[in-house]
Amino acid sequence: MPNLFTIALLANAISGAILTTCHSADSDQDGQFFRDQVVPLLFEKCFSCHGGATREGGYSIENTEVLFRAGDSGAMPIDIRNIDASELLIRLKSQDTSARMPLDSEPFDDTEIESVRLWIAAGAKVGENHSSTSLVEIYGRNKVSARAPSHYTNLLAVSSLLLSPDSKELLVGGYSEVLVWNVDRQSLEARLPTRGRFITDMVWAPDGKLVVASGAPGRFGVLEAFKFATRQPIQAFGFSRDVCLSIAASPFRNEVVAGFSDGGVTIFSMDDYKPRVVSIPHSAGVTSVGWSSRDNRIFSSSLDRTAKSFEATGGHVLSAYADHERAVGGVANTQYGPITLDETGTLKLWSDGEEARSIAKFEGLSQRVQGIRVANEAILVGEGERIRRLAIIQDEVDDDKPKDLDKDKSEPEKPKKKKRTRIKEMESLESIPIESVQSITANARGLVAAGLTNGQVVVWRTEESLKVWRTWNARP
Repeated sequence: MPNLFTIALLANAISGAILTTCHSADSDQDGQFFRDQVVPLLFEKCFSCHGGATREGGYSIENTEVLFRAGDSGAMPIDIRNIDASELLIRLKSQDTSARMPLDSEPFDDTEIESVRLWIAAGAKVGENHSSTSLVEIYGRNKVSARAPSHYTNLLAVSSLLLSPDSKELLVGGYSEVLVWNVDRQSLEARLPTRGRFITDMVWAPDGKLVVASGAPGRFGVLEAFKFATRQPIQAFGFSRDVCLSIAASPFRNEVVAGFSDGGVTIFSMDDYKPRVVSIPHSAGVTSVGWSSRDNRIFSSSLDRTAKSFEATGGHVLSAYADHERAVGGVANTQYGPITLDETGTLKLWSDGEEARSIAKFEGLSQRVQGIRVANEAILVGEGERIRRLAIIQDEVDDDKPKDLDKDKSEPEKPKKKKRTRIKEMESLESIPIESVQSITANARGLVAAGLTNGQVVVWRTEESLKVWRTWNARP
């Protein structure tokens, strides 16, 4: 599908108004033409080979500083004094498929090439505030997601949920928006537009802001902060080349932690929205993050078959929970230590010290990569049309180790006791027949909510009953 700029240029060409577009580039003093028209082309078509850690041919477009630097060939990529000698234009226009860029993918069309040429001809301005800014951030700050449909005609599989702190509202991830539903009335109260098409996670920051992770898998990801009381967006931050799958709030400071597809984990301050700690503890995508409520530690799980803990002040890894057969989809904190859930359906409780060892496990859960939720000491795991609930139990049992007999004692010694830790299954929360649970949220008030494959949401008040309390179709 051609982008909006392509359509606009074609329309102008047909009407004979191409000079108007040229003038807009020529008068582009603050880099608006670059941000609106050039960056989307470079980001969407070139960044995978020339952005971030990937620099094919030694040429990088990671930010607006290195964009102007020559690659291995030594040829200037952008030459405003000799426009047609710009290596960037030469590669875009080349008829030689081995030299043309992008390599092994659809080439720029004539209109897209012309937009790049107009930008170079006008002085290749990027704006004073973008002297060395990442193209991911420029793209993200100016990106306008597809407008959310007024009425959802397609199926909405509810992949993300969040209960409001007062339990009166349920936030549901929709298409390019967060849908705010009143739980009692099952009515749609607000719609919060997002930059990303798909909502991957939501969390309440310590200062009360709503933080939403959204994006398009494999292309773009962003975090956004909202002032929930007024339903107003505040700040976009945490821009990435892929979606962020999990975010969690600190119980100690006004911060959130986010896990990314490159194996990285970043702690952001919610005061200035800047990264405070950046760490890459995993060799594959991070599936889940969590914060210890007892000390300033962060937990993360990954597709690399490990979970890890690291200290939040500097990002140094403390422990690696590596005894997993498949990808680890979820990690969470409990009063007994961290728990993990891997793709084999095995839930493990780990020792809470520096020595990472499994001290209890429960097998037989759904064999897929999924997260876990912990609320009021109950561990919640989705499985088909129900939510399985588990609890960690500690009790005392007889120590069956053989004892040395003391012949001088006339009475037998009482058996000694030892502490046993185990994971016990409790009664499940049954959902809507046939439909599968896609996402779960819960809070300390005893409310549990699930999002289903058909767009319905289900709510339980577990402190009163395990039967469904509310259910409705969350599609507008």
